Amino acid sequence: MSERSHRLGTSMIVLAVLGASFACKPDRPSGGISEAPVTVERTEKFRDWVVARVGDREITYGEMDDMLESLPVFARMRYQTSDRRSEFLEAYVQYVVLGLASESDGYGRDPVVLERLKKDIVDRFVKDNVYLKVRTTDIPDQLVREYFDSHSYEFKAPARTRLSHLRVQDRVVAERLAYRCRKRFENFSGDIGEAFTQYVQRYSDDVSTKANGGDIGLFPRVGNQPQGVPDAVVEAGLKLTELFQVSPAVEADDGFHVLLRTGSVGAIDETFAQARPRIVDILMDVERGRLRAVLLADLSRRMDVKVNEDVVARVVAKVAGETTDDQTVKAGGAMPVAGGAH
Repeated sequence: MSERSHRLGTSMIVLAVLGASFACKPDRPSGGISEAPVTVERTEKFRDWVVARVGDREITYGEMDDMLESLPVFARMRYQTSDRRSEFLEAYVQYVVLGLASESDGYGRDPVVLERLKKDIVDRFVKDNVYLKVRTTDIPDQLVREYFDSHSYEFKAPARTRLSHLRVQDRVVAERLAYRCRKRFENFSGDIGEAFTQYVQRYSDDVSTKANGGDIGLFPRVGNQPQGVPDAVVEAGLKLTELFQVSPAVEADDGFHVLLRTGSVGAIDETFAQARPRIVDILMDVERGRLRAVLLADLSRRMDVKVNEDVVARVVAKVAGETTDDQTVKAGGAMPVAGGAH
């Protein structure tokens, strides 16, 4: 490889790392490098030395050295010799040149750039004021144990079956729909779940499950979860042993159901020690949520935030009305279902 190609490659690598990582400052390496790097002395007397200029913009050794120290370990260790430091300086000068050129061309005022910058600033602010304030050591073992004991169904549960259903009030219609579904899904190459959703949206009278394709969850229920459907439905659903198997029409107190097995979850049997890391993560997220709410409440008070509740209520009501009208227009005709019941 020619020296020009090598230097170009080095510049591209450093530019990429600078662009992606200049805000990150990991710990210094403690060893494990096959070749001992040359130690470069970092003293105050070198930091003010001007190593390059871009017009009126001076680049000092201290600025370059700080930028190098902010890089990840794998990049930092590549540039410890004097020759490699010179390569890094060349790449850093290119980085500064590109930054000044983009600023001169107005990219600093570009709405897309400003929105991205705003997001990065908010992310950094939340990270510093919320996420970094919660550590694993802040979660006491007693709290972890209490969570484990009160959410035992998350860590010890039998194998379960996920079901979707549609419900009608006529036995003949239910039997016909069950037959249509079974025949359609026998050699179906498309998305069976989506196809069943079409039947649900067209025929089911269970408004509460229409929006999610008739999904009624995992059975048997665990913990204090409400069953939500009649016992006859659960009993019939647990008899479905194959994925996407369709049940016959199931008679229950609230009508006639057609069931589809859409998935399953294996049995869970975790010890406290096995579950502890996951519980700590959950409790850390809870604490972060609490800190975020406290932070926002404090900022809202300091910035005198006021919400016009009456205006919000009118806007929400208006939007809801428009949505309803729009949905009514879209649902004006019956949804076409290939091979649908007649």
